[in-house]
Amino acid sequence: MLKLLLFSSLIFGAHTFAQITITKTDFVVGGDTVGYTSAATTGVDFQTTGPNSTWDYSQLVSQTPDNYYFLPPSAINGLAMLHFGTFAATKYKASYFMESSALPIAQVAQLISLPIETLYEYTRITNDSLTAVGYSFLVNGQQISFKADTIEKKYKFPFTYQSTWTGRGYSDIDLNPAFDAIWRQKKQRASIVDGWGTLTTPYGTYPAVRVRHEIKEQDSIRLTVPVIGQTWVPISLPTKYEYEFWTNNQKIPVLKITTNKVGNNEVVSAVEYKSDVVLGLNDLGMNTISVYPNPTQNILHIEGYPTNAQFKIMDLTGHEVMQMNALGVQHHQVDVSALASGTYILIVSSDDQLENHIFVKE
Repeated sequence: MLKLLLFSSLIFGAHTFAQITITKTDFVVGGDTVGYTSAATTGVDFQTTGPNSTWDYSQLVSQTPDNYYFLPPSAINGLAMLHFGTFAATKYKASYFMESSALPIAQVAQLISLPIETLYEYTRITNDSLTAVGYSFLVNGQQISFKADTIEKKYKFPFTYQSTWTGRGYSDIDLNPAFDAIWRQKKQRASIVDGWGTLTTPYGTYPAVRVRHEIKEQDSIRLTVPVIGQTWVPISLPTKYEYEFWTNNQKIPVLKITTNKVGNNEVVSAVEYKSDVVLGLNDLGMNTISVYPNPTQNILHIEGYPTNAQFKIMDLTGHEVMQMNALGVQHHQVDVSALASGTYILIVSSDDQLENHIFVKE
């Protein structure tokens, strides 16, 4: 009997998982909100991989919890609606879009001496692939929206250990009328599932596969320079590697490590792992509130909340842009005409309850 109990503890006392396969159903859909936490990069191992690996990242040091907002196609506005919305060509119809850091907007903004902000990446997901179909951003307050001339394949479904795929993205981005310049973007991606096994993070233990993406980008911008005339200015970008650990039914990688190539070495630049949705932006159950019209240009109506409710409006970077109280009434009209065009989150709080609504200001 003792031998049987000992054998059982060896078999069932540790996490042992078989190989898994990742499909479209393991990814997000439009409207999802998923929590993640960034972690310290010091001493993070990105080299261990292979079949039946054990990846123990349980000691990652949490730094900043946050949320990813995967916005539905119904929230697309402005020129982007024509490029990626209902009436777009099928290959460009977005399944969702989200705020992104996929383009080097800081470097371009420095070259043209104008602010570039609110970068959105538009994504299409089908049964066999996930593709980046285009982007939009604001240049000095004007929306620039563009479809990818060559659509980059970011994932090929299904994938499992030793799956490989490549992707190429190419676009010429006309910054007119905001600025007389052309931004040329070239990106190449080579991906391989180079390991499978058991992954542990501070959030849990999972059967996982590891995807290694090698991303090379060569960008340049055409400027008009006095005396010289039109000239192309290169934008220097390092080769980047992303190590993603995927499991079933978690919507995003449960762990992601990003490195940049410096000389012959890789330097870890970012680490994040899946976690709970950040409290304060999480729906805790009032479920009675109506917010309309959506999109809106001037007045946002809010109905069905407790009379002691408080309201906050935040942009997608987490900055609070408006705050107000219910003042004992159950129908509030909020003048949002002064807000810049874009997507916002209305947070309604009352006692220990919270509810959030995404709306679009045109």
